[in-house]
Amino acid sequence: MALACAGGFTAACGDDAAMPEQQVGGDAAVYAACPDSLPEFAVGLARVGEDERLQARLLDASQFPPHKYANEWTLELANADGDPLVDAEITRLAAFMPIHGHYGRPAAKYEALAEPGQVRAEIHFTMRGPWEVQIWASSAEAGDDYLTFEVCVVE
Repeated sequence: MALACAGGFTAACGDDAAMPEQQVGGDAAVYAACPDSLPEFAVGLARVGEDERLQARLLDASQFPPHKYANEWTLELANADGDPLVDAEITRLAAFMPIHGHYGRPAAKYEALAEPGQVRAEIHFTMRGPWEVQIWASSAEAGDDYLTFEVCVVE
């Protein structure tokens, strides 16, 4: 089923009633439209982790909104109050398309930058539609946490 999902055959890859699908432009793949509830993708967009120990804030991105294929993001890891953490690090980062149940390929890459708590990430979205950028992060000061950015890829 994962191969069918990656190829754009969505009938077996999600709840068709939950997400409307439409043809867009000359693209042969079916586009699963994004819900209106997704936040605007902009500098300053922040997400607090599930355990409310860490937060990640978008400092910059190569494309607004995110596009198919390679996207480069600069993120800042901070405590729940928004103060940058010098010891925070990403332990895993992945792009995941929940309505189809698959991850982006190639796998996301990330590296720490010279500024405390800042990380550069290269994230790949293999098709249009709603995606999650899942981040597992750790800090000796603040603890471990899991954060999710929800984004819409339209082109």
